[in-house]
Amino acid sequence: MPLLLAHARFEEAHGEHAAAAELCAKAAALRPASLEAALAHVQQARRAGELPRARAAYAAGVAALDGEPLAFFALHGARFERRAGNAPVSIDPALPLTLTLPQPEPGPEPSPKP
Repeated sequence: MPLLLAHARFEEAHGEHAAAAELCAKAAALRPASLEAALAHVQQARRAGELPRARAAYAAGVAALDGEPLAFFALHGARFERRAGNAPVSIDPALPLTLTLPQPEPGPEPSPKP
């Protein structure tokens, strides 16, 4: 995955936006899902000015991520929508998931000190 993202940055720096988009999409599709790859996919689309593709990348990332990476990604998406001048409608389904992250199991009660 890091090699795909490095190659995508190289292609984008040399004006090959279509190749960069394809490489970012491939990196984001790898499993297990990676927050770094999902963010790179979104950011590459945003830099190319392709907001519908950026939103589709957000939707794919929300579907693939879980736990803390999903929480971070959902907040990132809400900021993206706010900056784009929209209410965070496309991210709303992810927010309840971030609020119900599994809590660690409580351990045994510590014994009182004498």
